[in-house]
Amino acid sequence: MGLVTFRVPSVIKNCRKAVPIQIKTRNFGGDTVTGSITLYKDGEAVMTWARVTFYALENVNKIYHYNPRTEDGETIKWTVVVDVPNDPNISNNASLIMTMFVAECKEKRGKHNNERGNDD
Repeated sequence: MGLVTFRVPSVIKNCRKAVPIQIKTRNFGGDTVTGSITLYKDGEAVMTWARVTFYALENVNKIYHYNPRTEDGETIKWTVVVDVPNDPNISNNASLIMTMFVAECKEKRGKHNNERGNDD
């Protein structure tokens, strides 16, 4: 079992649209196994796909749609972990940290809020 692809946009340009975070795993072994895939945002689990069936020599793809409008920070650190009991090679089950820059969304919200505040 292993993580093949983990795609996170590095810069958010459209703050009003959900952003797809793409995860692709592969069962490199010859047996079908069951496990989980957990996506972490700034170290906290935001989504766990439990009881995922990983068929022998096949891929499993997952997409998480993140809404940047609800974010207050300037950057987000994303990671993903694949957990399969008795996996003989756990070295490829966790991603590197992927950073998403969302400061532009924060600035746009601030400007919009200030403009509305001045109209009152």
